[in-house]
Amino acid sequence: MPAVHPFTALMVNSEVSVLRCLHGMLENDSVETREQFCDLMKATFEYGKLDPKELSNDLGYSLSTVYRWIEGRTAPHRCLWPKIIEWIMLAIDKRIASCNQLEEAHL
Repeated sequence: MPAVHPFTALMVNSEVSVLRCLHGMLENDSVETREQFCDLMKATFEYGKLDPKELSNDLGYSLSTVYRWIEGRTAPHRCLWPKIIEWIMLAIDKRIASCNQLEEAHL
């Protein structure tokens, strides 16, 4: 198997670091406002590289609805936020594990 190149390793390590920080923020700080929820969605799916389609499929929301949340045009009712945030935290854990496996496979 080919070794991970330094540039690729840097990007994978950076992605994992950002995802861990995001996960830590979600563990320690609650999302209180619609603005915070929309910011979380943007950070998670645009910068955190999670797949909106997975959220849509797993939680039963239409993909267009999820994209409206990411774009900040709408937000779900506040009572749904904990379920969505829990999904995000699990998805972050899976993404980190996937990145770690990729890196280990190429060492």
